[in-house]
Amino acid sequence: MLSELFDHAFGLPDDTDPDTYGAAWEAVMTHPGFPALSVPARWSTLISVGTNRLNRHLEDGRIEDLAGALTCLESALRLPSVPAGKRAMASFNLFRAQECRYVLSRESEDLLTAVRTLWSLVDQDLPGTSARAICLEVCGLIDQHTGEHTGERTGERTGPLLDLRRAGLERLLTDPADPDLPRYQLALALQFATTYDGSPADHRALVARAVRLAADAEGRLPEGQERRTATGLLARLRDLLDWIEENAPAERPPEDPRRMSVFEFSDSLQAVPDHDERLSRIREALATNSYEASGTAWVLLNMLLAEEVLAPRTNGKIDTEEAITALRAILDLPESAELGVTLGLRVNLGHAYDRRRDGDPGANAAEALAIFEQCAAEVTADHPHYPSVVSALARALLDAATTSGRFESVERAIALCRDALGSLPADAEPAVRAGLLNTVVRLLPLRAAGDPEQNAEEAIRTAHEALDLLDPVTDAVQRGDIHHNLGRLYRDRLAEGREANLWRAIEHYRASLTAQPKHEMPMDWAMSQISLGVAYSMMRGRDVEATQRLAIQAFMAAQSVFTLEEHPWDWANAEFNLGVALGDPEVPAEPDPERAIAHLTSCLQVFTQESTPRQWALTQSFLGVMRWQTGEPEQLRAAAVHFRAALRVLTLENSPRDWASIQVNLAQLEPTEDRAVHEDTIRTLAERGRSGDAFKAAMVYLRFLAERRDWGAAADAGAWAAELHEGLYQDALLRQSRHMEQRAAAGDMLGIVTVMVRAGRTQDAVLLLERTLARELGETLQQDQDVLRSARDGDPEAFDAYRAACDRLAALGGVERSLPAAGFGTADVERLQLSLVRAIAKARGERDDALARLTAAAEALRPPGLGELSAAVPPHRPLVYVYGSAEVVRLLLVRRDGEGGLDIDSRIVDRRDVPAGGDPGPLLHSGLTAALAGWLRDTGAEEVTLVPCGPLAGLPLHSFVHDGRCLLDEFAVSYAPSAAVLARRPAARPGPPVLAAVGDPTNDLPYAAAEAAAVGVLLPWSRHTVRHGAAALAPVFLKEDVPGATHVHLACHGSFEQESPLESAFLLTGGTRMTLRSIMAGRAFRGVRLVFASACRTASTDAFLPDEAIGLASGLLQAGAREVIAALWNVNDLATMLIATRFYRELDSGTSDGAADGTSEGAAGGASVGAGRALRTAQLWLRDSTAEQLSRWCAELLAAVPDEPTRARLREAVAFLDSRPPRTACYAETRFWAAFVHLGGSEPARMRPPPATRE
Repeated sequence: MLSELFDHAFGLPDDTDPDTYGAAWEAVMTHPGFPALSVPARWSTLISVGTNRLNRHLEDGRIEDLAGALTCLESALRLPSVPAGKRAMASFNLFRAQECRYVLSRESEDLLTAVRTLWSLVDQDLPGTSARAICLEVCGLIDQHTGEHTGERTGERTGPLLDLRRAGLERLLTDPADPDLPRYQLALALQFATTYDGSPADHRALVARAVRLAADAEGRLPEGQERRTATGLLARLRDLLDWIEENAPAERPPEDPRRMSVFEFSDSLQAVPDHDERLSRIREALATNSYEASGTAWVLLNMLLAEEVLAPRTNGKIDTEEAITALRAILDLPESAELGVTLGLRVNLGHAYDRRRDGDPGANAAEALAIFEQCAAEVTADHPHYPSVVSALARALLDAATTSGRFESVERAIALCRDALGSLPADAEPAVRAGLLNTVVRLLPLRAAGDPEQNAEEAIRTAHEALDLLDPVTDAVQRGDIHHNLGRLYRDRLAEGREANLWRAIEHYRASLTAQPKHEMPMDWAMSQISLGVAYSMMRGRDVEATQRLAIQAFMAAQSVFTLEEHPWDWANAEFNLGVALGDPEVPAEPDPERAIAHLTSCLQVFTQESTPRQWALTQSFLGVMRWQTGEPEQLRAAAVHFRAALRVLTLENSPRDWASIQVNLAQLEPTEDRAVHEDTIRTLAERGRSGDAFKAAMVYLRFLAERRDWGAAADAGAWAAELHEGLYQDALLRQSRHMEQRAAAGDMLGIVTVMVRAGRTQDAVLLLERTLARELGETLQQDQDVLRSARDGDPEAFDAYRAACDRLAALGGVERSLPAAGFGTADVERLQLSLVRAIAKARGERDDALARLTAAAEALRPPGLGELSAAVPPHRPLVYVYGSAEVVRLLLVRRDGEGGLDIDSRIVDRRDVPAGGDPGPLLHSGLTAALAGWLRDTGAEEVTLVPCGPLAGLPLHSFVHDGRCLLDEFAVSYAPSAAVLARRPAARPGPPVLAAVGDPTNDLPYAAAEAAAVGVLLPWSRHTVRHGAAALAPVFLKEDVPGATHVHLACHGSFEQESPLESAFLLTGGTRMTLRSIMAGRAFRGVRLVFASACRTASTDAFLPDEAIGLASGLLQAGAREVIAALWNVNDLATMLIATRFYRELDSGTSDGAADGTSEGAAGGASVGAGRALRTAQLWLRDSTAEQLSRWCAELLAAVPDEPTRARLREAVAFLDSRPPRTACYAETRFWAAFVHLGGSEPARMRPPPATRE
């Protein structure tokens, strides 16, 4: 089979449609046998798929196509024994893909990868290009990159990119006849002159060669502007060379170290690269006194010692005791003032206390602050050290505020920094200005004055301003600090959605880790790991378990650096975050509260109420959360003690967000009777951007009111909670995060519905249910409504912009679904995630802007309302919502009243009295369906549409037996994900009926082939296509057959992937799969009247989020099908053939008891029964028919089917049924007849055009 797929793809002509060409090769690559193909075959496949995906990316910009192109082309180039010519062409395509990745990321590493790939082709015989063109492309890309990041300056920079640029220019110089040779010479001369690499002698040699190149270029250029430019450059280069030669260090023989002066000793230390070695030599010099024994020498040696102790590049705490001792000893000398360095010594002493690891953190911060205050009092704005002193004082004020939890001094610190910035001269070092700006960045979020969100936005702008001042190479450490601060700002940002900001935070933390690696700055690296872990732990979405694992890994990485003895504060911080992550109650995996409590308790060895009150209080709060999770009475009492302890420090005034969160938790343990406290808590949380906590507080308030049976007030609290949750849902940009928000609140939303029903607000209850059910499906259908197209007449430009934004959002949804969860945490996937959330935010903004101009469209896109509810409830066919728990199920019945309005009634089914023992399931469900059946009889209904919610979704409610019968015995039962889905379905395709079918494409379902063939002849199709075996390729079927069909029948294998529902698929020939992802991504099924998914588990839905109805059947609805028949579980091959063929006979016969609208004209009249009624009749027929009756039905099919393979299968069926006892109902068991359900609401499905009439 694989060989047939390969031959088919390989034989496609050059002018084949790109989609068809790509699909053919994709089928080869995704076949299980692909790895066993020969190297040439795998090469052809990988190159074809990779090139096709690259071209698709170049056309529509889809990121998943680019990722696929990179993977395929890189895999191809790893294959052995490939001819050089083919390898060169593939490498060039890989370069194009890598260049596209660089355009998206703007990362130097991505550019370097692309340029290296291109440079590897410089000596290859590549059609359409040359070595000269490749060299020019290499140099141009590098120049464009460096110009983008550093203005027009390329100097003072070495590294792989500039090495490649030099190699390219050197290669261009080899052709003396090239008319552009002088330009290449000048470019290389300028690079040499601005590159300092190696020894002074090496630098002199480079500049000397630059002079020669410039001189030769000047001689080659004709008179004009270019020659004058070369002459000017040559003069500057000669001046530089003269200066280098004049200032070259004189060589001298080494002296005896024992005869060095202290100044020579200081100079000699500069040649020692290792910090510990330098420190050891200084200590030895002081201990042995082998240098000049004057007081000055002793002072200078102690200054060297203090500077070296403080030298490690880190923002963390270090052992500064030697520095403090040395500096205090110098400052105590009366002679120290004569040296003129007292101010600098005191500043260093302040830094030593600020960075001090030992002692009380609060006392160290206070001492540092006092020292910097004294220093600041001695300098004026024109003093050269004023900026550094003021910056140190501002940071000390910040540290003191952070340690104490009191932020009154923040305004003063900001003012000091701004004064210092204003006093800087225009030519001040960029690093000095950036340092002051970075201090302001840390201070702004702590301001008590002004709007917190505006302060945070100002801090972000200031941080980016500081970043722009710094060179990525020479100022990497300082840039790492700013990246770290930006990570914190984006992590806590309220604007533009939580996900986008968290991904930006992760990006900046990773940049900080790169700039401050573990081997150079271990403590800063570890602190960035903690911050990165916090950002990961805040991520919510279906991959929350993966992100939580990454968070725990980051915290444990930090612990590899920090120890309790040497870094107590940082160690405790890592312990704190690790404890919080291990016990996070919002992660689906089982939390580990006992282990979390152990880590959090260990923090209290360092965090005390006296020294670190805020951190102590937060630890107390989380200890309360963890003890609460255990559920043990003693632990619950201890949890309340922890919460009250935290509230002694964290107040509404100094920490409103934390205070409110703790109040929510404490209120659930010890509910307050003061309603104003509840409402103030909710309001405070919402105003501070803590919508998730505000939602929890509102639910606590609702339960408080419900316990007091104040249903009206409880319903109001529930409406408040629902609006808060809606904000959370809308803020979530990624689809998986929206799903996570829905899942987390699913039970609470049903609780709100129940309270509204108890308050008599049944209409509000139903509308809230509608808002929570099948949202993704409903919103997709909503954006496709015909009413939206009428908006084009009012403002065509706005309508086109709206549709373009919707299409872009749909495409981005496909991108998200294609991102590999397994690669989560890698830099490439994170960059794609960040690009994705930014693109989604932008597209949403464009959609909303366009929608604001479309009044009609805005009305059509409102949340589900009474109009849609009415449209989904035809006369005589009520809609019943079924929701609840194992103990109590609630029913909400919506039907038309006598005046055409809606009547909503509710019932409760109490299932708590079911006897214990055995399997309680049948008894539980029979009670439910008995109550429902009695209610429907009272209303006079003959048909019903069920909307099961929560854990009840996916149950075969139509088949549960009560009083010796089931619902299907009395009623035609259909299912729907929601009323909104029914109302928003696209119009059915017009015209006569057309069938597209597949039958047994995998050659292992013999009756499926007979089923598809029989369906093709049972009805009067105007055209029908039935594909069997090798002809049933998924891409071909989707592209050629489905778009023109009114009815689609799929008799094949189906697979439902519980862990990854979007990978659920119909399995067609050659290993090709028609996945849920591909169905939802296209428009082939839009307007199809009916899809019969005659395969296993096609009606199964995602257990992670049952209310969202994520499965093959719902995917077909989302793709635009009007009605779907699908199976809830694995089905029997012969029983399925019987029920499917009987269904189509009933659909066309008109013998059932009425269509969905109450009419049944029969075949002669041109109408046909609804699909729901036809399925009901077929299922009951299969359940009740004897083997003898079923055999006669197969004989009828045998007479109607002309082709011999199908007839042979039907003869086998007749023989099998004839071998059974003739009066036995062969398929009376529920598993045979009840698997299939009808989704989409019933409606007449016309099979014949109406009869002609005379005018």
